[in-house]
Amino acid sequence: MKLILKKIWKNKKLITLVMYFIFIGSTICGADSVMGKVAGLIKGGLFENETNILNESGNLKELEKRMLYDDFKKDNILPFALNFLIGAGLGSFIQGDTDGGIIAVVGDGIGLGLFTIGYVGIYSSIYSGSISSASTLMVTSGSIIMLGTRIFECIRPFAYASKYNTTLKNSIRYYENSSIGLISEIKGNKFAMGFNLSIELN
Repeated sequence: MKLILKKIWKNKKLITLVMYFIFIGSTICGADSVMGKVAGLIKGGLFENETNILNESGNLKELEKRMLYDDFKKDNILPFALNFLIGAGLGSFIQGDTDGGIIAVVGDGIGLGLFTIGYVGIYSSIYSGSISSASTLMVTSGSIIMLGTRIFECIRPFAYASKYNTTLKNSIRYYENSSIGLISEIKGNKFAMGFNLSIELN
């Protein structure tokens, strides 16, 4: 018996590691159906299915919530870069923000259209010796609309990502500062193991 305990003592780190992976594996496999259902609801539309996701998330464990959040959270850097450099709401569409993308496309389209028509009018009037005030107004209005739209496109990805990620957290009841730890201890002839869950509330 003493020989067995000595071997356990020497391999306590290995035992702890094995028990940890057994716990993780059983946790994931045991709730695949619930996790898959929640994932399907998120894919189908987070805002539209918010209530259903909230109801289902009560059966999820902290590790599963973290995995779901990491999989579905929205990034804002790439959408911002695309909106700023290219425009036309490209970054917003890639981010999944259809409303923001449509607003950007319409704004860029109207602004560019007014600017182009006004510029052509000014260019044509050069030969006649008089510049049309309507053409000047179109160029000015188009420039202002394009500038305003571009500012909107730069801000929108950050606002949308913040709203989406906050809604996602609340829907799956995920606390980002929570942690799950494995505790193991050997004292004399006794071996003890347990799990520690800590949640930091803001």
